[in-house]
Amino acid sequence: MMAPVGDDPRWRTAGAACGLAGPACFVIGWAVVGAATTGYDPARQPISELARIGAPNRLAMTAVLFAYGLAVLAAAGTLGPALGSRLLRVDVTLIGVTALGV
Repeated sequence: MMAPVGDDPRWRTAGAACGLAGPACFVIGWAVVGAATTGYDPARQPISELARIGAPNRLAMTAVLFAYGLAVLAAAGTLGPALGSRLLRVDVTLIGVTALGV
């Protein structure tokens, strides 16, 4: 008999990997897109400047945010149960959905 998805160590490992990869992808993507955008200064301008309408690298920054949202959603399925917190799972799920909604 197969274990439920949440009990399978492979799923927990994949969820943990997504929990690490999502934020890393976001930060690295922000750094790369910011460096590729002429005149962008991360110390003085919000990250939203990189994804605003008319921004030269808008599509790239939107893709970074989308990848982050997907990774966070994947992590949410295993993070809450691994730590024994339903509320944490709901919170992380909302973060992923919000990132995708942006």
